[in-house]
Amino acid sequence: MSLEIKYTTDGKKVVVLANLNSQEKIVQEVFVSNGIEIPSGENFVVKSLHDAPVVSWKEDTLKKLEIKYEKDKKTYEELIKNVESEYYKRTTELKQKIKYIGSVLKNADEKSFELLSDFLCGNIKYVIIQQYSTIELHPIEEFNMMYENSIRLFSIFGKDDGTFQYRVGQYSDSSGGSYEIHLFKTQEEALVKLQDLLNTCTISESCIKTANKWGLKISKEKLDEYRKKEISYLEKNILSNQNSIATYEAKIKEINDKYN
Repeated sequence: MSLEIKYTTDGKKVVVLANLNSQEKIVQEVFVSNGIEIPSGENFVVKSLHDAPVVSWKEDTLKKLEIKYEKDKKTYEELIKNVESEYYKRTTELKQKIKYIGSVLKNADEKSFELLSDFLCGNIKYVIIQQYSTIELHPIEEFNMMYENSIRLFSIFGKDDGTFQYRVGQYSDSSGGSYEIHLFKTQEEALVKLQDLLNTCTISESCIKTANKWGLKISKEKLDEYRKKEISYLEKNILSNQNSIATYEAKIKEINDKYN
């Protein structure tokens, strides 16, 4: 005999035991034990039963609202996160601009703008090119300002101390890399700056050639440091090549032993 399964309005699963009258039924609730459904507990009387589990309008509406809340919550949290990120970005940018303007007002003087004017008017006679480990000083007429019949891109950057930094691009548009240049009206000014750069830069073969060309000095400490670095590099190459030679000799011996 199959059991008549029904569901109460409050969501209980029950077995109908008997009809008490035309409106009321005697039922027993179904419980689950070790994965098996078992009618258990005291019998009770109910008036309203359903063929399938039912949810009240209020409960159904609350469930829909909870789903919508979780969905909207994620959306608005992401929007708030984006707004906060943009706000931080913009406020940081504004702070840096205000900081730079303050530095300009404090440090920049007429000389900063005079140099720009001299460059545009052709009064610059010498240029120092500072690129990676390369430092070179050239008369302005030896400085290549052109790329494919167009003037290469020259840029002016504001440094943190309020002064200007001049850079020249590889090409005539904004593509390609760029490197810093220093502009001078006289050779004496250029040599003073060049000596300062040689005193502070990491010494390379290019720096040594430039110093020799213009009769400048590089400290013995820096030259010793450069010498040791170059010797260390060559010694590592020697060791690497010796290891390679030993490996090849071992392979030759292996082939001779195998086929002799």
